Amino acid sequence: MKKKQHKQARGPGLGLFLGLAALLVLPKGIQAQCTMACVAQAEVAIGYDGFAVIAPSQLLEPAPNSCIGPYLIEAVDTSGQVFGDSLPAVLLGQPIEVTITDLASGNYCQSTVTLIDTLPPQLTCDERFVYCHFPLEPAQLGYPTVLENATPFDSLQWSWTDVITDLDCGTEYADTLVTARVDRTWVVTDAAGLSDTCVQTIWLLRTTLDMVVFPPHLDGFAAPPLECGQDDPFDLTVTGAPSILGYPIDNGANCDIVASYVDQINPTCGGASKIVRTWFVFDLCTNEQLTNVQIIKVVDTTPPQIECPGKQVVYTYSTACVGTVELPEATVFDDCSEVAVTPVWEMGTGTGTYYNVPAGNYVVTYQAQDACGNEASCEMEVSVIDDDPPVPLCDIVTAVPLQADGTALAFAETFDNGSWDNCGIDHFEVRRGDLPWDEYVTFDCADLDATVQVTLKVV
Repeated sequence: MKKKQHKQARGPGLGLFLGLAALLVLPKGIQAQCTMACVAQAEVAIGYDGFAVIAPSQLLEPAPNSCIGPYLIEAVDTSGQVFGDSLPAVLLGQPIEVTITDLASGNYCQSTVTLIDTLPPQLTCDERFVYCHFPLEPAQLGYPTVLENATPFDSLQWSWTDVITDLDCGTEYADTLVTARVDRTWVVTDAAGLSDTCVQTIWLLRTTLDMVVFPPHLDGFAAPPLECGQDDPFDLTVTGAPSILGYPIDNGANCDIVASYVDQINPTCGGASKIVRTWFVFDLCTNEQLTNVQIIKVVDTTPPQIECPGKQVVYTYSTACVGTVELPEATVFDDCSEVAVTPVWEMGTGTGTYYNVPAGNYVVTYQAQDACGNEASCEMEVSVIDDDPPVPLCDIVTAVPLQADGTALAFAETFDNGSWDNCGIDHFEVRRGDLPWDEYVTFDCADLDATVQVTLKVV
């Protein structure tokens, strides 16, 4: 508690005047000397308007409080935002520093205030009328009206239970034909754990055959056909079903209109087909019936998926420049039809076995076709490799005559004595000693009557 300090002036000849002045301001002096004391902590409830209003009596101790106001109340939240005596519900649970000041004296005291929620939500259930087959989930039908002071709508906890009463044909309510009544008991709970409940009555209005809309043909004219392997012709969310006001007839026990169908399936190719679906819609109250035919085409326009094997390498025979190739199977997938795969290359068609394939590189094309004529292909490389080195045969002794100028030139073939290779010899090379390889070697007079060693290389 703080109080203002007052100083009195003193001087000769002024005693009577000052005495009269003190007498005149005495009530104000008494007010300046008043005392204030606040409770350390206080809880203030939030009203249905979403605000908590702080009254001085909620903060001040009963005694010793002699200040009589008027009072100023200021509140500061944890982020430093300043409020008056009216605090919003978003401050629920926060410690709020509140200062109450006596305006007459300037004295003040402080308390820590916490907002609390003591008021339960208030539910109001209204009566609803919806046509039979309309979805009854709250997401479509809606929720009751709720008055809640502190918890946001999305944070409320909702629960409900339904009691459904099937009504006789011809039952009327509010001058309207109804087929069933749903008594839905709602319970809503706020973040403080406070709850309220109400009972909502939902009347299901009777529907008639003249309200029925049949699904369109899926034949490529009225609507696109279904794709085999992707669209399920027996899934009514895909093919459509008879509906009323845009909602499928679900054959619920509480509706008087029911639907059924029979299929005649005519295969066309692979897994593709043409389905003649006959719909029957029956009114259980009048025993009347509607019949409608829906054409559903299931086509296969998707090519198969094919993956070729990796590169194949085979080697030639050691006695001939050919090899034997057997082509592996490709990996193929089709979600609708069987697939035939045929490898095609310059040696023929099919996986083989292929004999006497000359050395070289080849491209094999794997062609895939499903039962509806859709095609796909991929390619694989085949290499037939000669990995056998030539067999060199040399003359043991070769005489090389010198020319008149005393020199001689001998080509590499001069020293060959029948060298052989299964894929043929490309060329010969020769050298003397450690000299570089060349097509020929040379001699001169220094080599006369000498034995010179040469080396033959067969390529």
